[in-house]
Amino acid sequence: MPSVFKALATIAVWELFVVGLLTLVTGLTRIADAGMGASSSPELSLMHAYFAYGIGALFLSVLAMKLRKGGNSLVAPACAGVKAGFVRTLHPIRTAT
Repeated sequence: MPSVFKALATIAVWELFVVGLLTLVTGLTRIADAGMGASSSPELSLMHAYFAYGIGALFLSVLAMKLRKGGNSLVAPACAGVKAGFVRTLHPIRTAT
């Protein structure tokens, strides 16, 4: 991967990570404020939206970093056993007859 694309991917990963954390912190702050009686109780759908967006952004930042690191790093561990098993079947053990 060219260095320009790695730099853009790094920026996107950090943006997703920071936005995800800020969204989770904002959601927790709204719940804490409502618990202390500082403001009206937030709607349940709004709390779900904060947490879903925050967790989704954190998940996407991890996924983007994995893709940035090696491209096939998500697929390679799963395929390693398949390739090894395929190679073993090509060379069966010969027994003496």
